[in-house]
Amino acid sequence: MAHRPWWYLFLLASAPLWAAEPPLVATIDTGRVLADPFLGFGVQWEYEGDHPENNVANPTWEANWPRMLERLDFMRPAILRVMHHAGMYSRLDGGHVVAEYDSPRMTAMYRLLDYTKARGIPLVFGEWYLPKAYIEPLGGLASPRWADELVVPFLRHLRQVKGYENIRWFNLMNEPVGLESAPGVPLDYDTWKAAITHLHEALRRAGLDQAVRIVGTDGPGDFNHWIERVAGDADLRDRLGAYEYHIYAHLGTDKWLPGLLTGRLGPDELAVRRQIVNRLDPRGASKPFFMGEAGIDDGNKGDNQTNRGSFAYGVWMADYAVQSINAGQAGLIAWDMDDAMHTWGSYGASGLKGWGFWNSLAGFNGYPADDFDIRPWFYTWSLLCRLFPAGAHPLPVSDLADEACRVAAARLADGQGLSLVVVNEATTPRDVLLRLPDPRPLTLVEYRYFDGERPVDAKGLPMPSALRRDCRLDAGVTVALPAQGVVFLTTAQPH
Repeated sequence: MAHRPWWYLFLLASAPLWAAEPPLVATIDTGRVLADPFLGFGVQWEYEGDHPENNVANPTWEANWPRMLERLDFMRPAILRVMHHAGMYSRLDGGHVVAEYDSPRMTAMYRLLDYTKARGIPLVFGEWYLPKAYIEPLGGLASPRWADELVVPFLRHLRQVKGYENIRWFNLMNEPVGLESAPGVPLDYDTWKAAITHLHEALRRAGLDQAVRIVGTDGPGDFNHWIERVAGDADLRDRLGAYEYHIYAHLGTDKWLPGLLTGRLGPDELAVRRQIVNRLDPRGASKPFFMGEAGIDDGNKGDNQTNRGSFAYGVWMADYAVQSINAGQAGLIAWDMDDAMHTWGSYGASGLKGWGFWNSLAGFNGYPADDFDIRPWFYTWSLLCRLFPAGAHPLPVSDLADEACRVAAARLADGQGLSLVVVNEATTPRDVLLRLPDPRPLTLVEYRYFDGERPVDAKGLPMPSALRRDCRLDAGVTVALPAQGVVFLTTAQPH
């Protein structure tokens, strides 16, 4: 072997150290809470019963129901959004409302509500719209008859007769911008305001205004959903108990880096609305501000999310959640639970809206038998629900200065527990050093969601990847993300 100068050996020994990229550092601030109260994570869930395939009489749906509930029990959603419309629980007779609370179309709804009541899951309950056939006979959306004769009597039946006291919020009209106040007449702000005002008064007269709080504005992703207008409207803002709206994030446009749900979602799309409410509504800072519908629009064809079965969708939705937490959102409701909730578009023989964690009609009417298998994005969303529950205290995290990598953290309601989530959107590795000024040695349960690494049990439910003992966050804990994926660390014990 040829002789080499001494410094050559030094360079050879040092090369790996020089080649390694330093970790990104995330410092967690325990002195401030981002959202209080924090409502947690949940999902949209209902069965409209418009088609025989959606009825509990369907043997495929009936057979899959226990397994769905088993999966939901694992998920532990902190909040659910459940929508309906007047045609499901009433009919018109000569312009008069006739209640049909035991109609066949309500059968599936009651079964769902029975489950949520037994588990104590708070509900955002609401009406999609007033059916067109009802608008003129009831005098239009600005008439008090919608609230007086339909909404409030139905709510009294649900809460006082059926015992669904977990109905905590009411959402009147889905995405009201674009609806019709009368056949062929676009809904304007003043008409929507009148409908909300009448609803609030009807709830007050019924003694329900404190038990069931109105939410709004339920707007779509652009700024044309009246949040700024409502927060500055002294006649309306106090009638809302919470603010909420919808965003379906886009990928690969000039707004997003190709293939990445970039950090612009946080400051430009989420936090700015929280700031508007806090600035204009004197009580705004004390009101929850949450996302009533959340999803990724890329791949949406015929109202079907074609990426819903992909591994990447689980990363995208986790990143969405992280950005929501860091923007001070009080919660996030994903769209949606089950392909079989609604019919639309061209998916399958009945055109089911394909956005769910599964299809409970798998094996029926031409739908593939494996369509009821748990899709990958359930992995990350269920862990978000479990590990960032209602009552947690989301904490600020320093910016990693990396468009592809983000961290969120929260103290659990007991004040001692802790949950962290780290997302890497890139296909290249990231190492993240987590720091928090807490000298206690912690035992952290680790869950890992990567394309070739996401452990599940025999039922397909997420399992921990490792148990990290004696972790000192004041000294720093390193998380390795070899490629696109998500890592959760928590003091909460599994199952």
